[in-house]
Amino acid sequence: MLIANVRALPPIGHSDHLVVEFTVSVNLQLNSTSHDPSADDVKCQWYRADFDSLSIYVDAIDWMTAVYHNPNAWNVWTFFMNTLNDGIKLFVPSYKLCDNLVIRNSKPRVPKLLRKSAPKKLHLWRKLRSSQTICPYSADIIVVCLSGGS
Repeated sequence: MLIANVRALPPIGHSDHLVVEFTVSVNLQLNSTSHDPSADDVKCQWYRADFDSLSIYVDAIDWMTAVYHNPNAWNVWTFFMNTLNDGIKLFVPSYKLCDNLVIRNSKPRVPKLLRKSAPKKLHLWRKLRSSQTICPYSADIIVVCLSGGS
């Protein structure tokens, strides 16, 4: 029996509704083969999700047929969760976490030191091109020319 020990208790406070107390007996059998440990390492980027497409995807499902072909609650729940997870995989971007490293489907982040040195490099190249001094393209000589060289 799933529900046992049903009792009616007196109302709480000034309510005219009784409190119902019952015991639910559930036998959970966790299947270790169905757990995918790599799924724990994936994080969804919900702020970038395409909710309109996800809504269209879920609305396109014939739920009455799904309930008809899945006669018990567990099968309907499994169908619903699988459908929802498929929609999330399709319309919600995600990234994978690996040993404290984040692997994203985008360009790598440029360190601050390199970002700050890019304008300096551009300024030095412009200064070199505008100077009247002719310098060969050797790194040693370019440094001498830029520093006013001796």
